Amino acid sequence: MPKRADGRYERKVTVGHTPDGKPIRRSVYGETASEVRDKQCELLAIVGRGAPAPDRRMTVRAFLLSWSESVENSALAPKTKRRYQEHVVQHLIPSLGHHILEDLSVAHVEGMMRDKLKEAVRGKLLKARTINGFRATLRVALNWGLRDELVRRNVAGLATPLKTRKKRVMPLKSEEARGMIAAVRETRLACFIVVGLALGMRVGQIPALRWTLIDLAPCRSY
Repeated sequence: MPKRADGRYERKVTVGHTPDGKPIRRSVYGETASEVRDKQCELLAIVGRGAPAPDRRMTVRAFLLSWSESVENSALAPKTKRRYQEHVVQHLIPSLGHHILEDLSVAHVEGMMRDKLKEAVRGKLLKARTINGFRATLRVALNWGLRDELVRRNVAGLATPLKTRKKRVMPLKSEEARGMIAAVRETRLACFIVVGLALGMRVGQIPALRWTLIDLAPCRSY
């Protein structure tokens, strides 16, 4: 098996024939001969199912832009679409867009995540939780690619997320809660604050609360 100048092994695989009978070949690459053989078997399995062979010319950038277009035409919530778009344009494409999609590896994804820990946005270093969000977006995109057989595996799903620090919850003391209620008593946020303090609900849950979800007899909400 020939070895390239960059140290990787290469094998050309026949994936079909042109109308005039000429073979159509795709190259598979790997750090070891074993890896190349595995990729060859995967490629032949894809072709054997009648699916098109992965396009060696497609970059991660082109793939993500195509996925972004499908997201825009989907039924996802506007906030989700904006988040995906921001992750793709501002982070994933600048970091990974130059790679050939077929060659994208777990090491590439994990390297991107480590590099992002050193990156600042608006003067502040990115947090591990935020960077894990970039990985999650890439995982969703590659799942779309798996469905359309554009990729063989989801390397973002296989990548290890960064460790995050759990925030210590510091509940208000009774006198602090009473002071907050007194401070907002005459404002339009009074009911919002009281319900949140009494039931421990999240900020996003309170506006969705309906009378049908409240049982006044035992004083419970569902």
